[in-house]
Amino acid sequence: MTRERLVPVVLGVLFGLTALGSASSAVVAPDIATDLDLRTSGIAAVFVAFSIAFAATTAVYGRLGDIHGERRPLLAGVAIMAVGSVISAAAPNLLVLVAGRIVQGAGAGAVPALVPGVLRSGVPDDEQPAALGVVAATAGVFAAAGPLLGGLAGAALGWRLAMVLPLAGVALIPILARLADDDGAAERALDRRGAVLVASLVTAVVLVLQAPGLGVIVGLVGGVAAVGAAFAWWRHQRLDGDGFTPDVIVRARSFWLNATVGAALSAVYLSILLAVPVRLAATEGWSAIQIGAALVPAAALGPVASAVGRRVTTRVSSETVAGLGVVVAGLGSIAAAATDSPIVQVIGFGSAIFGFGLGQPALIDRIARSTDVAHRGVAVGLFNLVFFLGGAIGSALVGSFGIDGGSAIAAAAALSAGSLLAVPHDTPFSRCLHSTGTIAGAVHCLTNPGPAAARPGTARP
Repeated sequence: MTRERLVPVVLGVLFGLTALGSASSAVVAPDIATDLDLRTSGIAAVFVAFSIAFAATTAVYGRLGDIHGERRPLLAGVAIMAVGSVISAAAPNLLVLVAGRIVQGAGAGAVPALVPGVLRSGVPDDEQPAALGVVAATAGVFAAAGPLLGGLAGAALGWRLAMVLPLAGVALIPILARLADDDGAAERALDRRGAVLVASLVTAVVLVLQAPGLGVIVGLVGGVAAVGAAFAWWRHQRLDGDGFTPDVIVRARSFWLNATVGAALSAVYLSILLAVPVRLAATEGWSAIQIGAALVPAAALGPVASAVGRRVTTRVSSETVAGLGVVVAGLGSIAAAATDSPIVQVIGFGSAIFGFGLGQPALIDRIARSTDVAHRGVAVGLFNLVFFLGGAIGSALVGSFGIDGGSAIAAAAALSAGSLLAVPHDTPFSRCLHSTGTIAGAVHCLTNPGPAAARPGTARP
């Protein structure tokens, strides 16, 4: 196999193993709660811990990739993720499990931040879209298998085996060492103070969101810390506009537009990923293997979405594809919340998976393509920080509201309803939506281009 063909396959496997940790652990969440005697807020803390660490470190890895090249930080991240998986699997209580998930997330944050750079340095420009599709499709296979693997692991040896599955990433280290670049393009060292301030702000925001489940004091501490970290970051940014969060990135409207859409998409995805298995176990009495088997067809829609996204991006912008992904995920989450039927919940879960698979690759590709080489790593890293902060928010709300009476799914639905408003305004899809007033009309408008889909003041050739 040539290097150009090997790179996207290996990177897709690595992405898949990272996603496998979330998908498989979600299925065995009810077993974790039973074994460690946890409430829903405790289970949510396991997912929030991973998301916080993931979000806080992804931008750090991106900047390290800009400075040193992708090889060393990527290998370090995979090793740290493996260590966290072992700690999580051996955890005797919630505290150690949360610590393990933090370590696991801190390592996994390297993958989305550095994989785009490895892909761009290892594959010719004209083959990038196809290579990105291979990465997404390969990762999607692992994500699709995640629920079943988690259910089988839980049924055979308990939830601990499901937690240790990402350890398999260690086997990729020798291959990644040959494929990843070791030449950085940035001219300055890592801004450690800026990194700490951003990580502190992210952590504080999630603590505020966890207040309903963890207590008022936690919320107050988080609120004070968030205000202090935000102010300190603002002062630091004024003094160093090319530090951890470069002005060229944080002042770009297009970056925040894509990041906001990504955060909404991630919030819908991770909230329903946690809420549906917990609710099925609580209301239907399903076991981990039953939940895993039921969710496999839905999870298999991820690779399908990636293939659809590759074809659609030849006709419309990646931003439009991402917007459609958010809408599809949001509608699926709303459908799951509107009924107690397990069939509809599984269908809604599948819709969220499809929307996620459609939107995430398009957003990452857009960020990578619109940023210069010297800032590409930090741009992708900051995007992923905002993206997975949205996921942490989704998980936190599920933990705060619990599952009684379907409130966990309702929290996911509220997030998805908000995500519908986050569709970019200056795209063919949004112009068609605003012109026709319905999603069906917007789809017809896109497939039959006319004045409504054109930019204001322009005409289609």
